[in-house]
Amino acid sequence: MCPAPVLFNPETEYDLIILACQSWFLSPSIPIASFLKTTEAQRLLRGRRVITLHGIRNMWVSAQEIIKQKLSAAGARLVGNIVLADRHNNWIAGITIVRWLVHGKRGPTGILPRAGVSDADIRNASRFGEILLDSIKNNSYDDLQQNLVAAGAVRVKFDLLLIERNARKIFVKFARNVLHRSTISAEKRSAGVSIFKGYLLFALFLLSPIVSVIFTIAGLLIYPVARKKIKYYQGILLKS
Repeated sequence: MCPAPVLFNPETEYDLIILACQSWFLSPSIPIASFLKTTEAQRLLRGRRVITLHGIRNMWVSAQEIIKQKLSAAGARLVGNIVLADRHNNWIAGITIVRWLVHGKRGPTGILPRAGVSDADIRNASRFGEILLDSIKNNSYDDLQQNLVAAGAVRVKFDLLLIERNARKIFVKFARNVLHRSTISAEKRSAGVSIFKGYLLFALFLLSPIVSVIFTIAGLLIYPVARKKIKYYQGILLKS
């Protein structure tokens, strides 16, 4: 399948680019990852200010780190990041998103809430636009992310941060050993995917609630370390 051609002039000198992103298996989604690899995107982003906007379930920091690297390599300047996420706990959000994806029912249904980002959060996101407008009018973006964070644009939970970091290691190993090995047979690849799917459901619905409690307690015990990590992921700087 050939990718659709871009529908913009990559030579246009935009003052600001808003890059809307999703996270798939703790990495940038295939559409946004593919876009960032194109020569048109490289030309468009070079020397431009960029704001990333994530619409996700609850885990996005790994994808954002990759996008930061891609933007830096393209010569873009990341000036802001906004995250719209499902506010329910990891277990409830997992149930509702599976119900939505598999059965097409977003809800709410019975005791289960509506899946995904709430309508209220989407409506209230206009406050971030007002903050951004001030930066545009003043042509100053140095304090933009700080002001966005103060307005609640980026929430980072330490337990989810640790869960995501460990889960991504497993995802990467699975992709390398099962999906991307040219020597593996179709039957073994299919079996590997089935095993991974079973592990994913087990980890999401049975393991993660226990791990979340443990990591929450760990965050309290090492609060200065946890706070430092949270502050980094709320920001826009890239680790050197």
